[in-house]
Amino acid sequence: MLTKRLRDLERQADAIEQAANNKANKVNVNSLMNMNDMYYVGNLVDVDGNGWVTKSEAQAILDELVN
Repeated sequence: MLTKRLRDLERQADAIEQAANNKANKVNVNSLMNMNDMYYVGNLVDVDGNGWVTKSEAQAILDELVN
């Protein structure tokens, strides 16, 4: 079960990263996996410790990746 979830997360992160690199699609925080108002960015950027951040932090990270 965890292996399948990890693969799903990796596919989602790859899609988001590709969209950010292409800059063709506007990536927004809603395309990230979220749980209890926390958004997972651990597969997009190297973070120390926990890859879960608030919505505003996730948006700032996405803005930085796109620009």
